[in-house]
Amino acid sequence: MYELLLKWGLDNLSKFAEIKAGQPIFIIQEAIKIKNAIILERYKKCWTLNENLINFAIEIARRY
Repeated sequence: MYELLLKWGLDNLSKFAEIKAGQPIFIIQEAIKIKNAIILERYKKCWTLNENLINFAIEIARRY
């Protein structure tokens, strides 16, 4: 979902930037930064969920 919105926004902003300033590189750099931030946030959430799952499995193993 994020990638589709990012692609749509990047395409529209790139077209607008080319018309107005002729420099779409800035927008591409910002889009890459946003995508990297999204990926980092996903990684953090996955890491936390995996830690919770491991802790839960250890707790169950101790009880039984």
